[in-house]
Amino acid sequence: RPWCEACPVFAAHDGKVTYRRQPSVDVHELVRRSQGGSILDEANLMCVCRDCHRRIGNHPQLAFDLGLARPGWTND
Repeated sequence: RPWCEACPVFAAHDGKVTYRRQPSVDVHELVRRSQGGSILDEANLMCVCRDCHRRIGNHPQLAFDLGLARPGWTND
């Protein structure tokens, strides 16, 4: 996964028609390990650029709304 998987999600949310997709440099956990997520479950991981990872962390409700994060109680 060489390209950020969150860039197109944020671009659509922001109403951008064109955007520059950044190389992925971080691995983001949809369900945090502290909430029961696993870094061994590929379905729980997204490859993201640093800017998107920062935005996900700084705006958790937006990340939940866009499907870029999930609360631990949904992890079965």
